Amino acid sequence: MGITRQDTAINTARMRKDSWNVCFALAVGNDDILDVALADRRDYAQMAAEIMSYIDTDKDRLLYEPLMQLTDSKPIWDYLLSDHDYREHDGELEVLAESLDKLREYGNGLYRGCGRGKLTPFFSNQKAEALLQRAVDAGLLNEDFMPAEGTHAFQLKLIAIAFNKILGYGVRDKWCHFEELWGCELNRRQIPFSKGKAIYEIVQLYPETDLMSLIMPKKTQSRLKTDLTRNQAKMLFLLLKRFGYLEKSASEEDFLSIMGLLDFPYSPVNWVSKGKNSLVYLVMVLFKPLNSDIHKKVCDCFTYNGKSLNYGTLKTQGSYVMKHRDKFDFVDTIDGIIAKVRDENQ
Repeated sequence: MGITRQDTAINTARMRKDSWNVCFALAVGNDDILDVALADRRDYAQMAAEIMSYIDTDKDRLLYEPLMQLTDSKPIWDYLLSDHDYREHDGELEVLAESLDKLREYGNGLYRGCGRGKLTPFFSNQKAEALLQRAVDAGLLNEDFMPAEGTHAFQLKLIAIAFNKILGYGVRDKWCHFEELWGCELNRRQIPFSKGKAIYEIVQLYPETDLMSLIMPKKTQSRLKTDLTRNQAKMLFLLLKRFGYLEKSASEEDFLSIMGLLDFPYSPVNWVSKGKNSLVYLVMVLFKPLNSDIHKKVCDCFTYNGKSLNYGTLKTQGSYVMKHRDKFDFVDTIDGIIAKVRDENQ
């Protein structure tokens, strides 16, 4: 029996999951995680060939557009070309990287061939296209998704800010893909608040973002003083998210900003692990030595399951947790995360 549509979708999902896990393992430099990521010993070359073979007979955008969004193979190639000691999986990694490149190129080719090549591949998905279409309908972009005559650069920046919030784009994707699409620099573009009507036009297009709160000048925000480097803080963010302490949609930009490692206004980072004690322990061990007002700063920088933290309760819990740390299962896990982060090259 030949490969089916369902097989194709499942294999694409497996490629996406495996490649994400591999890149995570390479990012944190953990050989054990890499072993787990490749434990199924899949034949990625055959999977890729079967995926493309089936889609040749059923060129449905629901099948080929996910190929365009597969994990970028660059971290894998960088690892293979680096001077690393753990060589057990090099052959599998090379096949995986080649397969990802073939599938992404194949998906991009079908996308362009169907007359939908007006967008760069990063935006070639239904959610992004639907959000851009709002600006087309409002006359801010033309039918090719390019700036219409009379659209100001600061309005394009506002559209990009709305995208970042709705789709959860991270720091590395914040401006570069929009600048590639529109051919103009956005990062340093100032938003003139005297242009209220033009700003409000964008606010109305993306009401789910509360755009005004994102762009209005913020009062001075608390920052947690830290001795972590930016790379160490990035690893901490990845590991906390990986172990389920931070919500899946948590922003790396917000996380780095609460420590003053990025100079951006931030939204509080949401802690979702059961019980606030794990958050209390993390901040007391990692940040208390450099922050005399640690409890106030934590209330500003974090929420717990979407709700604000109480200063008095947090202070009481901090004292209790540190005196009775042997009672909590999370202590060993968080200590291990901190040790891993501390070992990261500065």
